[in-house]
Amino acid sequence: MKRIAAIIALIIGCSFTLLRASAQTSPPSNSTALELAEPERPNRVVGYTGWDDQYLYIGVVVNKATLQGTNSAPFSDPLKDDAILVLIQTDDDHTITKPNAKTVMVAASAVGGLQLYRGPDFKPLFNGMEDINDRLKQIQESKEDEKQREAARIALLSQIIKYAVAPHGAQRITGTYVPGYTLEAAIPWVDLGVKPSPGLRLGFTVATQSTTPDSPKLLCLSPRITSRADLYNPSLWGQLVLSEAAEPAHIDTLICPRFAAAKPVIDGTVSPGEWNAESAFVFGGETSAGLVVLNTQQAREHPPFQPQAPRPIIPVTSYPSRQVVPHKPQPVTPALMALYYYNYQADPRKEAPPMGVVGNDGSTALAHHPLDGSGPWFSYDCADWHLQQIVAARQAGIDVILPVYRLTARKEYADKGLSALVVALLAARASRQDYPLVALYLDLKDARELTEEALYSGIRDFYRHLPSEFRFSVPLDAENGGGIAYPIFINHEDAISSPTPSLFADLRRRFSEEFAGADLLFIGTPDYRGMPLDGLFELARDKGVTAEQGGWIRLATLSPGYDPTVSDHSAEALKRYVSRNDGATYRDHWNAALSADPNWILVDSWNGYTDATEVAPSLEDGYIMVDITREYAQRWIGLHRTSARFFAVGLPQRVEAGSTVDALIRVENTGTEVWGAKQAPIALAYRWVKNGTPVAYGEPIPLPESVAPGQNVSIPLQVHVISPNGAPLTPGAYTLEIGLTTLQRATADSPFLDTNLPGGMVRLPEQVENASELPSIAAEVIQSDLRPIMESGSVYTVHALLRNDGAVAWKASEGFRVTLRLYRVEEAVSGHETEIPVDMADASMTLTKDEVPGSVIAVTLQLPLMTPDGKPLPVWHQRDNWTYLARWEIADGKGNGVSIDAMPICVVPYDFGPRFLSTQIPGELPAAHRLPVPISLMNDGPQIWKKNLVRVGYHWYYLDGTEYVFNDETTPIPQDIAPGQKLNGFLAWVTAPPYDGLYYLVWDLQVGDTWSSTTSCTRVDDRLVQLVRVVDGKLQFVDLSTLYNIKGVTSEMMPGIGSFDDQGLSFPRALIPNYAVSGPIPSNIWMPVDHGGPDSNRRIAFLWGSPNAKGEDFLACMGQRLELGKQSGVYRFIHILGASASKSLPTQLRLVFAIPGGGDSADLWALSVDPWNALESNLQKVGFYCRWHNGPSGPQPGAVGLYHYVVPVTETSKLVAIQLPNAPDFRIAAITLEK
Repeated sequence: MKRIAAIIALIIGCSFTLLRASAQTSPPSNSTALELAEPERPNRVVGYTGWDDQYLYIGVVVNKATLQGTNSAPFSDPLKDDAILVLIQTDDDHTITKPNAKTVMVAASAVGGLQLYRGPDFKPLFNGMEDINDRLKQIQESKEDEKQREAARIALLSQIIKYAVAPHGAQRITGTYVPGYTLEAAIPWVDLGVKPSPGLRLGFTVATQSTTPDSPKLLCLSPRITSRADLYNPSLWGQLVLSEAAEPAHIDTLICPRFAAAKPVIDGTVSPGEWNAESAFVFGGETSAGLVVLNTQQAREHPPFQPQAPRPIIPVTSYPSRQVVPHKPQPVTPALMALYYYNYQADPRKEAPPMGVVGNDGSTALAHHPLDGSGPWFSYDCADWHLQQIVAARQAGIDVILPVYRLTARKEYADKGLSALVVALLAARASRQDYPLVALYLDLKDARELTEEALYSGIRDFYRHLPSEFRFSVPLDAENGGGIAYPIFINHEDAISSPTPSLFADLRRRFSEEFAGADLLFIGTPDYRGMPLDGLFELARDKGVTAEQGGWIRLATLSPGYDPTVSDHSAEALKRYVSRNDGATYRDHWNAALSADPNWILVDSWNGYTDATEVAPSLEDGYIMVDITREYAQRWIGLHRTSARFFAVGLPQRVEAGSTVDALIRVENTGTEVWGAKQAPIALAYRWVKNGTPVAYGEPIPLPESVAPGQNVSIPLQVHVISPNGAPLTPGAYTLEIGLTTLQRATADSPFLDTNLPGGMVRLPEQVENASELPSIAAEVIQSDLRPIMESGSVYTVHALLRNDGAVAWKASEGFRVTLRLYRVEEAVSGHETEIPVDMADASMTLTKDEVPGSVIAVTLQLPLMTPDGKPLPVWHQRDNWTYLARWEIADGKGNGVSIDAMPICVVPYDFGPRFLSTQIPGELPAAHRLPVPISLMNDGPQIWKKNLVRVGYHWYYLDGTEYVFNDETTPIPQDIAPGQKLNGFLAWVTAPPYDGLYYLVWDLQVGDTWSSTTSCTRVDDRLVQLVRVVDGKLQFVDLSTLYNIKGVTSEMMPGIGSFDDQGLSFPRALIPNYAVSGPIPSNIWMPVDHGGPDSNRRIAFLWGSPNAKGEDFLACMGQRLELGKQSGVYRFIHILGASASKSLPTQLRLVFAIPGGGDSADLWALSVDPWNALESNLQKVGFYCRWHNGPSGPQPGAVGLYHYVVPVTETSKLVAIQLPNAPDFRIAAITLEK
């Protein structure tokens, strides 16, 4: 029973003191993020809440000069002391005035005691530790069945509250503490008698009581409670609402955010990052009782701005319906496309729930892993991740990405992820980086009984998110109605309620009315064969390559390989496995795809890490697939000295005779020469063709910049709608041809270069009309930097290029203006939406000069996300059934105008706007050394960063993205930083982990008490991620490569040339950590997460050696003596990664130590080695896991692995050698020594 009592004390983990509280000095650190505004105020109480499936978490910090109490033991009677009282009404009944059976109170004494009271008479949960011991003894004596005894013990112990009380109040900016006390507690839900779930409401209040005269007797969160009698009246309490995410509290209502992977450490100290301060509460301290916002807001300051009343609303513009007929075959520009998966979210600290990267147990959900890491930055909610993806995709030769837009997951990830993607696209354009265009892959997986309305809403919202300049489009010829069409790849025909032949025609018609006459092309999977499709496709997956027949657009689909065995462990899944064979498989698939002579090629996929279909850089394959993709993309297009592909032309379909129209052309240099004045003097040219005869030519326009082979650029082009004699073109139907030329060929009958190459010239049907036939006011947004994610209450500068597509000039004298207006849009389950204009401050620019038809105007305006009286707009959350929609208005002073180009906007609580520009972190850092690092960063946000309240800090992660430490030292910025201002060469401190290995170091910005990376806003470069090798620490890696004597790893191409078990079975090379980054690999990599942090098994890494000249990669123990040589030293542990090739194997290691004065001594350590294929019964020992293995003929079902054995070293002398046993079945991959 003494042992049981000790266990209970360990579970409770309480800390306490009987001394008078005084200011406590913290360890030397700059982490003061949870410092409150005015932290010195006495009797000030700050609290935090959180929850998970097991516990309700409470953290309370009390500033109090004098502490008094005697109840320091767990489950004593804290109500006699200075205490924190947490009162909960589990049925949320606000009609009762007295406690009932659903009433719970938790009281924590300032000197360490705690008790939980229940019911109308507040009965204690336990009457001290003796009561618990007596109950355990009773269970032991009354239950004869061991299983029943164990179940009863577990049920009893599960009621015990984990808590800690520490004798200090709020933390000052100096690192010292205000006098007071702090409670952290995890209250089991079983004690409350309710099952937690999002939306659960509890009656709730918090109070403090004092027994000393220098503090008020009672302080309470609920303002209506002024006496002890009031305190026990549940009708006067507020509410606590369980939520998936944090948000500011409302009157009488606290939002309790869910904790995902990172839980508070119950140690009595509210550390930075432990609790989400956005949902915090505060009372006391000579302030009115209630809820206030903490110092996250006070760490920044808005620049001066005076909001103005909004302008009159312009009705939303609709366009004439397009005449919809089946498309006829026509030329299309060849395009290399790739599926773009973005249902990844690896950050447990974000509002967006984790998905797609790890399973429920923390093990990997991926067959392959991104080369740049799978930590929290691997997220659809991270613009920087998207930027790296799109830039790398374009470098690989991908022309178009197809985001997999799952209709049933729009709130889950699909819509918010698109907003983050657009942030990345805008950043790529601004930084002049090449990027692919974007088209829709409409994924109907898991959908049922979809109506036309629901389908249309998905198509509409996808293209609303995506500015027109980034959309991939197909120019349609005259037979197909002219204009442009956007491709839609669609799957799962069985998800549609009534897939009639007219469905696609109706969708096309509706789309044209909202998207300026644009058309749609439908590319369907084979189950859509009965529908009027423009093309057919089937994902390659285990087929390798497909080329479906049907439709007038020919498509081929190919994959580099396929591995479905992470999500499906069945033998059938393994049969569908397709090995990559170091790229040989992918090359074969490319050759087969090219032989099908397709118009478009679809790579399945760019980043499908889940089933190893990705061609993006990965840990497993590095850049092999990227290089092959680029090679074959160039081979497909062909090598010509001067050639091009035109992807987008931003021209209206109807133009005014005699006008000049400004357009933006997106073109790729597919030749072998650089375009430019100093290289190949290439220019853009155009001509007007009527009835097959050229009738007018435009002057060649030299390119404004050099364009490298393979590069895409957007080039401005002025098109004059005039005849050679300067007169307006005669109204009628024309074809506008645009292509490449040289300055010498502009007026020839064939002015263009390489017109016979696919996509080498674009032909646009154009209707030339008189001004009287055009709408008087019409416009198109050519380009804009309107951010899709912005902060409520802040002001943003927006730049845009708008073209006058109407018949009249926009005259300054007539009061023409450009306005951005927000709408609140609510969508029903059916897909039908309602829009309400938002009561917001004006966001307009009044024109100062006239803009004639066809011209482009540069717009700069201020967008305030506030009401006319300066109040912040309501915050949008990802789970909400509504969103904001921004529209551009162009109107005259009389209220005539248009409202166009809808774009969803996420209005979020914070946009801190850090942009890390550079750092001088070397690739290696010494372990446990504190070093200053020069960092340059910029305030890219809308508010001023305040000196000392904004800080630069860092997080460390293991190689597989598991968190090592989140909160460590932070360094305050030395001055206020205004929006747009840089801080160059700022020295921030960093300390590397004490254990050698590969880690990710992530620099982040902490604003008050909130880390930028945890907010729902995202920008490129808002954190800085770097892979670092930590050296000279506690670990030494023994080099075994010269001693390898068996080949235990084989490739799928030649599985029979090796054997781990001497029976022809081996580890598959595809699953062994022979990664593109070299260095030690953490134990347990990709396996279920134990608990993360500095004590995780992952802190011990193993250096997998390269195969020797014979291809051998394992050491079979045959009595070898491993001389440590220069690695000799004093060690605490020896870590061995190995297994038995047959059965359980008892054996011994002989550890050899140097004796002072000469000679050596030896210790024997018994070791039981487990079979490599018996993992299920030895999971706690497994250090490396393979989900299948190789047999003589290839992959076979059955998990195999290696065990992490820990041999303690008790001798304090220098270890000089390890004598291995003579046990040939004991096979070792690596040995690590721990100091």
